[in-house]
Amino acid sequence: MIRIRRSNEIQCQNQYILFRKSVKDNFPVTGGRVIRLPQYIGNPGSIPLVYKVLVYPEEPAGARMIITIFRSRLRPEHEHEYHEWADRMEALARAMPGFVSIKTFYARDGERVSIVEFESKEAHEAWRKHPEHMEAQRLGREKFYSEFKIQVLDNPRGYEFRAE
Repeated sequence: MIRIRRSNEIQCQNQYILFRKSVKDNFPVTGGRVIRLPQYIGNPGSIPLVYKVLVYPEEPAGARMIITIFRSRLRPEHEHEYHEWADRMEALARAMPGFVSIKTFYARDGERVSIVEFESKEAHEAWRKHPEHMEAQRLGREKFYSEFKIQVLDNPRGYEFRAE
């Protein structure tokens, strides 16, 4: 199926398509992600007459992984109570639909980094707005943390290597 998202951008299943500018009015406007690369005929400074298009298919709804990076430092006077809550929150997160993983790392200077993955934005939002998690967030601000920083990554690119 061929689609056009904007003028001069034709979509077809992960293919390059060459077309002239005049073709743009012959297709309906719909979604998808397209990279348009001009192909010059004549001088590189001239107006491109033909475009080479790399097309990515549209993603199914909810197919975007969400990764949260949570960096924090604990207040030492509440560390025991914090660990009780942290164990409860990890068990709760693992039971949530769409949960993928959690890993926590500790630095020598006292900083902690947790990386939490959910399979979709909807699963992440359900976790973020869970009543017990919201109570844990409130306690974190009031008692447990001297500082924290949260970064949420929506549909990050990933690469992987494993030696055999």
